[in-house]
Amino acid sequence: MHIGGRLVHRSVADVKREIQAQLRARGDGAPARLSAPDSDAIDLVGFLFDHLLADQQSSSLTQGLLTELQVPLIKVALKDKGFFTQRNHPARQLLNALVETSAMWVEDESQDAAVVDKMRWVVDRVSQDFTSDTAVFGRLFEDLSRHMGGLKKKADVAERHYVEAARGREKLELAREAATAKVRERLAGADPPAAVRTLLESAWTDAIALTFLRQGYDHPQTRERLEFVDRLIELFGHGRPLPERRFELQKLRVVFEDGMASIGHQDDAVGKAWTDIARLVEEAGDSSAEAAATTVRQLVEQQPRLGGVRNETDTPAVEVVASAEPSKTLLQTLRKDVHLPLGPREAEMAERIKHLPFGTWFEFILNQQGDKSRRKLCWYSPVTGRCLFVNVRGAKAQERTIDDLARDLVRGNVRLLEENRENLIDRAWKGIVSMLRGAGLTADARTEAG
Repeated sequence: MHIGGRLVHRSVADVKREIQAQLRARGDGAPARLSAPDSDAIDLVGFLFDHLLADQQSSSLTQGLLTELQVPLIKVALKDKGFFTQRNHPARQLLNALVETSAMWVEDESQDAAVVDKMRWVVDRVSQDFTSDTAVFGRLFEDLSRHMGGLKKKADVAERHYVEAARGREKLELAREAATAKVRERLAGADPPAAVRTLLESAWTDAIALTFLRQGYDHPQTRERLEFVDRLIELFGHGRPLPERRFELQKLRVVFEDGMASIGHQDDAVGKAWTDIARLVEEAGDSSAEAAATTVRQLVEQQPRLGGVRNETDTPAVEVVASAEPSKTLLQTLRKDVHLPLGPREAEMAERIKHLPFGTWFEFILNQQGDKSRRKLCWYSPVTGRCLFVNVRGAKAQERTIDDLARDLVRGNVRLLEENRENLIDRAWKGIVSMLRGAGLTADARTEAG
């Protein structure tokens, strides 16, 4: 019914008064009062809706839609007591599907308007088509199931896309970190010109990272690009004759051009930068250093860094752990994110998270008003500790670290939703039975609620 222009959930007493009034108005000699079994049936349906609507926002459209089903479901219960005892009763299946659709698929009614519209269509069809044949509930249940099944398939595709992207980003990041460590290991204690250092720490680091990704950490091309760093630095040392250094420059140019091309740099800019670097080998004056610095800066700025990171070479210095490939110790050393140590309960929770299967659902408290949002853990990295969450539509919702998630779980800001194979209707009936037992009602009433 509507109060103040708003659809409000009717109480059992309201429904009973309406039915009693209809019975009295008939004047056909039929009883003007509800029988005890019918009264109990109405009570049970009322209890069921009280349980199902408890978690719905009182002002939500979906609560209003579910409220509209109360009278049709009472009619079903009065005609067919199997509604209470048969788990596969079509009216019961449809009600459960609508409640689960509301709970799982409608988070923001403006953004999820298409789902709300489908629910509204189903409820309208129940109101208009149901008279006495419960088959209408079965047809509508199948229609809603097909519709939501299509959305689920789309969500699965979207989720896989985000998971693949997250895995790719992680591989790229780890390759860049490993390449950065390798270059800095070689630059430690060396004093090449500033332009050469800039080149090696930016564009050339990306070229090495790309070979780590595509070829592996022990491929000949990977070793060649790492050796390029050593050989170029050596050209600015003392003791090597100039002709020998010129000959070495010619060999290195081929490696340099190939590496720059692999990360998308244009030939003209690459050639100009190499020419100015080669000039530095022969003449170490300020003008040569300034020219080389300018052309290298222009080359570096020509393309975004691998992975879309900044062009500046301002990554904080890290302790380098030498390794032929990025071991777990190296990757842990290279992590940029610094976190406070976990307490005992938080550490225990973090270990629990690491053993959770992908697909586990969490409930996040969004604000001080207590608004909640369901998110699915679709992927996490045991190396970086990053977790990827998606919403029910498979869209990326947020990324968290395992440590941060553990802290929020311990503090109560996030709740782990345990898997429950029972549907919402069955769980509601259990709650009703428990309530009836607590109230000391008759065995017959308890049996009807089963």
